[in-house]
Formats: sequence, structure tokens, C-alpha cells
Amino acid sequence: MSDVDTNLGVLGRNWSSSHAAAWETTLCPQCGAPNMVRVAALLAQEGPGKGEPEDDGLRWLRCAACGSGAVASGGEVHPAPRPFGSVEGLPEVDARIWDEARTCFGAAAYTAAVMLCRKLLFHIAVDKGLPASNARGRAPGFQECVNHLESRGVITKTMLGWVDRIKDVGNDANHEVTPVTKADAEAVGAFTQQLLTLAYALDAMMKAQGVATDDEVSQ
Repeated sequence: MSDVDTNLGVLGRNWSSSHAAAWETTLCPQCGAPNMVRVAALLAQEGPGKGEPEDDGLRWLRCAACGSGAVASGGEVHPAPRPFGSVEGLPEVDARIWDEARTCFGAAAYTAAVMLCRKLLFHIAVDKGLPASNARGRAPGFQECVNHLESRGVITKTMLGWVDRIKDVGNDANHEVTPVTKADAEAVGAFTQQLLTLAYALDAMMKAQGVATDDEVSQ
């Protein structure tokens, strides 16, 4: 049985942190930093790159920004980087759900990601004043949420086409066993991030600068 470190290059032994081989252009799965350090990697055994880390081989990475680790093999990184970004000023529950949705996007669990985005739309509407249940004790429907957010100025007329797309894809995810495509899911995710920004991040920025928000003015 061969030694476990056969053909294994290690930072500090085979290359220094200033060497090009020490860095890989890969998004950190945790903080989203654009580069990670190659702590260890399998070395090429032949060809022009002999003795250098194999770009498509097994690599052990560490983020220089947050210190989190990851393993890369070929073009895949585990855990997978999470697309989109965090949104400032979110209520705790919304922040947790958005974080979970981003994790689903990164893991290619697109149907689950879309369902979470659709739930966020409902929660934003209720947080912005829509009653959580009607006279019959039922939760508001999708269109009720859209109409309410439009009346509050959170959703503009130019965004309604995107809202309809969330409705259509979300309905497929909730009522049919129909996998959501990557393209549809990414469109929903991009819109949801923008909606969260308009609903919360701008207000948080205004409060930080001492400017009254619309909610505060109306009280």
C-alpha cells in the first residue's frame, strides 16, 4: 500500500504563499471571497507541469479571508459556493431563510430554493402590513401579497413580470413533481435578492444615516 502523501504537494514544503501555485480563483463557500489558498494538492507526474498542482486534480483549499476550508476535485468545490449575497437589515427569520435558500442554490437544489424564495415573498408582505390571515382564517394568496407589496411601493410596475415568474415557478414547485431548471431558479433568486434589498436594506441604510423611513413617517 502506497503512502498517503505520495504525489501530494503541501503549502510551505512544495510552494510558498507567494507562488502562483498557492492560489486558486475559487469563491469561498462561506464568505464569497474570490480566491482560496491551496493548502495541499495532488501533483502532476508528467508533462510540462510535472511537480506542479494538478488544476483538475484533488485540492485542499483554505480561504485567506475567513479561514474556512473546502475540497476541490476537477471543477467542483465542496461545500459548493453559495450564489447571490447576503442582504443587510433583514429581520432574523428572513435572514435565516435567505441564507438557507442560498445554500440550496449552491447545492443545485433548485426546487427547494425556489420554494423558499416564494415563502419569503409571503413573509415580506405580512411584515409590510398585510394581515397574516383573512376573515376565514386563511393565509393570503400569492396575488394578494403581490398587490399589497405593489400598493406599498416595494414592488414597482416594472417588477411585476418577474413577480409573475416567481408565481409560476413556485406553483410548479408546490403542486407538481416538476424539477425547476437552473435558469428559472437563478432568475427567481436574483429577483428575491432585489426584493429583499428594496424591502429592508434601503431602510436599514436610511436609519443608519438618521433619515426617517416611509414606515416611520406613516406612523
